[in-house]
Amino acid sequence: MQRKIIPYNPRLKEFAKRMRNNSTQAEIKLWMHLRQKKMRGYDFHRQKPIDEYILDFFCNELMLEIEVDGYTHLLEETQKKDEKKEKSMNSLGITVLRFTDDEVFKVIDKVLLAINNYIGAFEKQNRFNNSLSFFKREINNNTPLPFLSVSKQQHTPDPLERRKKITLTRLSKRKGKHTPDPLERRKKNNINTPLKEKRETHPCPSREGKITANGQRKILNPLSGGRQKSRQFIARIPGSKRI
Repeated sequence: MQRKIIPYNPRLKEFAKRMRNNSTQAEIKLWMHLRQKKMRGYDFHRQKPIDEYILDFFCNELMLEIEVDGYTHLLEETQKKDEKKEKSMNSLGITVLRFTDDEVFKVIDKVLLAINNYIGAFEKQNRFNNSLSFFKREINNNTPLPFLSVSKQQHTPDPLERRKKITLTRLSKRKGKHTPDPLERRKKNNINTPLKEKRETHPCPSREGKITANGQRKILNPLSGGRQKSRQFIARIPGSKRI
């Protein structure tokens, strides 16, 4: 939260310093509960000069003034001054909480509870104002609000529709598992290469060899281009004569 800059009379600085050094016992007792951000993390200052006045305790974030009044504040003249001071503080947007010395000494718990209740109400109102200003800004900018723009991915379908979708996907996967006809698959994949057919067994001339006039079969060497091999490669056929 941004701190509001409140003007003050610089001549009051020395007088505020003297008052800080000469604080009353009630002020010291209450200060022990407010100093070092002990009150819900808020920073309080004591004997703070604001405008033309010096405040006993002041928090800029809360815009809160706490006054501890002694017996002198029971006088009519002092009460009129306090009323005038409170009106000027309210015109600056500062709320004033007043406690007596007896309340601080005897019922300090009730004093702290009253301060705590004010802080809670202030935080609640401040959150509401911040959210209201946010929505006003978004409406003026013609931008969609975050809770109205729901993406399609976040949409949760009906459980029955979801189950139907799952069953359909499973059935489609099962259908794809069967092995179709190879010709159909080749047509589907645009494959023009011919299918592997069963080879016809042709007699190899190198293995069969040539039959000579005497009835002998000469085995040809396949590596020699069909030339005749030596005698040891000539196979003898039964009933034929040896060369």
